[in-house]
Amino acid sequence: MKTTSLVLALLLPCALGGGCTLVVMNRAECDTQHPLCPVGYHCQEGDCVIAGADGDGDSDGDPCVDTCPVADATQCNGEYIVETCAVGSDGCLNWVEAENCSISGVRCMYSDGEADCQACDRGAWEGDFRIYGSDDIEELSGFTVVTGRLDISLTQLSTLRGLECLQRVDQLLTVAGNESLDTLDGLSGLVSVGGLHLLNNDSLTSLDGLDGITSIEDRLDIGGNDGLTSLDGLSGIINIQRVLFVTYNSVLPTCEATDLLGRLIGFDGFICIVGNLADTCPEDRTGCSAE
Repeated sequence: MKTTSLVLALLLPCALGGGCTLVVMNRAECDTQHPLCPVGYHCQEGDCVIAGADGDGDSDGDPCVDTCPVADATQCNGEYIVETCAVGSDGCLNWVEAENCSISGVRCMYSDGEADCQACDRGAWEGDFRIYGSDDIEELSGFTVVTGRLDISLTQLSTLRGLECLQRVDQLLTVAGNESLDTLDGLSGLVSVGGLHLLNNDSLTSLDGLDGITSIEDRLDIGGNDGLTSLDGLSGIINIQRVLFVTYNSVLPTCEATDLLGRLIGFDGFICIVGNLADTCPEDRTGCSAE
């Protein structure tokens, strides 16, 4: 209790705006227990300190900023680099490269929420596959092909990490009604799909992660995604065989859809571009019609 009172008494002048650099833990504690530094403090030369109130950004006491959430967390940076969260020389938590998977001919993937180098060596899943949750992602992890349909609908998933090995879905890939899904980065290995439906995923703001897809054999249907603002993630697509629907994505500029249409080579199928955010795109490129 006496120690707590002393720390609070020392903190008060800093909280009131006086310039200070205050040590609140001794050197040994900070070296081994950096995550225990209080919010607003950082480990500087072995001690947890609070910065002065000048806020000038120089090195005389302004705090550094953690760039990762907790020590020993892991993430994939691209297809091959595994990074770990570690205390840097500035005393803050930073992402640092831990392993380059390309050296051993494998890829960075997620398993049970942790990034690691894993081989894509399980071949093709024969037939359809339905993903209800993270256990199903774990089951499909390592496969490169789904020969039937892949359905990811009405889940509580926020990410599809774990599917990075998947390169091809021979029939329809459906991602629909996933209210919490905010990224498609787990699908970054895809290069070909039979058809693609992206429907009613309200937390999805971009389609980043689908950049590798160049061709869709049947139809592309993007509809009712109320947070979607860009189609840049589909920049690799130059060929759609039959149908292009981009409809009722309330904050997606219409130009994003017409730009996608303009990139297609030899498209002579059915198009429908309606109900998206109005902008300055030519009106003759919207509506529903056969090319």
